[in-house]
Amino acid sequence: MPSPFPQSLRAALLGNAAFSLLSGVSFVIFAAPLAAFVSAASQPAVFRLVGLGLLVFAGLVGALGRRARPDPWLALGVSFADLVWVLGSAVLLALAWSQLTAGGAALTAGIAAAVLGIALAQLRGIAQTYAADASGRSLVCLEIHSAGRPDVIWRNLSDLGSIARFAPSLSFSRLRDPAVTRVGAVRECGDHGGREWAELCKRFDAAAREIEADFLVDEPGFPFPFAALEGGWSVRAGEAGGSVVRVWLRGRPKPRLLTPLILPLLEWQSRRTFGPTVQRLAQEPGAPASPDLARWAIIPC
Repeated sequence: MPSPFPQSLRAALLGNAAFSLLSGVSFVIFAAPLAAFVSAASQPAVFRLVGLGLLVFAGLVGALGRRARPDPWLALGVSFADLVWVLGSAVLLALAWSQLTAGGAALTAGIAAAVLGIALAQLRGIAQTYAADASGRSLVCLEIHSAGRPDVIWRNLSDLGSIARFAPSLSFSRLRDPAVTRVGAVRECGDHGGREWAELCKRFDAAAREIEADFLVDEPGFPFPFAALEGGWSVRAGEAGGSVVRVWLRGRPKPRLLTPLILPLLEWQSRRTFGPTVQRLAQEPGAPASPDLARWAIIPC
């Protein structure tokens, strides 16, 4: 499995921060000459204001880029901000072309082109963060650290048809054939948004406490943007007590062009969903609620 922390995203973010810093300083210090260079109608105060905004933006992006693993959804937000700049520049060129000097038009277009290149590099880095292999599959993998006992979590998790009892996001879950409860079982699920799907259990290892399933993406009405999708759970004892629950989803998004959008949103949703689910899985039936079980930690794996 490739490293989940590729340097390409960090490099793109740090390059963005450096370019924004340089632009911001230039806009603030050289506001008057830049305004005259761009257009006779330009106001130096506008350049100073934009420059100050760029300095703040550079600081935020630089802080994100210095992280060992930049949060992909935050990087996605930075990329959207860059694309808004590009769109705004295109609108400016279209609506104010007659008021711009030739140099002003070239400067506006040149900055927009640089920002577009940075945004595309960031989006490529986001996709590479989730790359599982050379076939185009992507991976989201999370570890949830819980104070719950591994045997309790596994006992609840291994009851395949009852996952909705523990997952707040699900409105129902059931086995298509109640007589098949392990490998070969098809679990049908639905969420509170009305989406429904089915999963085929392809591995059930009670000794290792691991489950793997294929999502039946070819069934009519499959609601998620994946051409192929599989997932799994594993439960093990934590080194300092409690449990470590690993949850992973691997597949090929469709269209692949939207991978940098789909995968950060999938990880964000997974973080929101699986922590509370593990908390409930760790609760023994009939036992009083424990404050320890209300705490968990999620990290990428």
